[in-house]
Amino acid sequence: MASLEETRDWPHAVVLKLFELVKPEPVLYDPTHESWSNTILKGRIWTTIAKELDPHLSSKKCRDRFQYNKKRYANEIRKQIASGDVSGVNLDLMWLVNQHENDEEKENHHHLNGSKMVEGNKSESPTNEQENHDPESGIHSHESDEEAATAASTTNPISGSTLMDIFNQIPAETDSADEERPLKRRKRKNSIPQKFEVSQNGMHNFNQSEPHEIAQVSSHNNNAFIELLSTFKSLHDQQQQKQIEQECSIFGRQVEIDLRRLTHQNRAKARLAITSILSDLYQQQF
Repeated sequence: MASLEETRDWPHAVVLKLFELVKPEPVLYDPTHESWSNTILKGRIWTTIAKELDPHLSSKKCRDRFQYNKKRYANEIRKQIASGDVSGVNLDLMWLVNQHENDEEKENHHHLNGSKMVEGNKSESPTNEQENHDPESGIHSHESDEEAATAASTTNPISGSTLMDIFNQIPAETDSADEERPLKRRKRKNSIPQKFEVSQNGMHNFNQSEPHEIAQVSSHNNNAFIELLSTFKSLHDQQQQKQIEQECSIFGRQVEIDLRRLTHQNRAKARLAITSILSDLYQQQF
């Protein structure tokens, strides 16, 4: 029998064993766990689970197969619920559906906040190859990615002082641009014309430079206005996303309190019902 390290699609029995070993360790899949950022602890647990499944299996391969199969089994369960085949659902694997939905919500939030924040956090992560790729030490490059994504999701929105700075910059830049404009002399009626000795080439250059400078000032003001509109839109989107997060958080706590009052069997039924309703509503949106 080939080693699990070299096998892409694991047998169903092995996958169920993997889920059974991972479920008691929420630090491996729950970003809200208090030790989520402890990559050394997580690496050791993954190594222990990998060696229990196969002595030749690495912790990285074990973790990758868990992520792949978690998504795969969660999608299959959701399809069964959506089709009405609730009797064929394995209740012991319902926690995979909940975790997969949390991952999707986290990913959507990550895209809304922009990928630039994540790239900035990744650039500050350790680059030592031995730390990032040593399966026995428990530190992997993918752990840094998780921390970067978590940091991006908790980044504070733009403060009000930044918006005021933009307001203050616009008139200041416009004034300075106006001062650089060449002065125009108005011709007064019955005024005595003044004699200027300017060569023909010099007057030609002056007439050409004036429209060019005016165009530069106009372009600069347009760019500042576009930047201001973009900032307003970004602030509106972030405030709207914050309201959605608060609403979901309050509802999640209410559901958690209600579920604690139910028996184990009734909690399973409630989770199936909630998941079925959410799945139907999600499909109706598209």
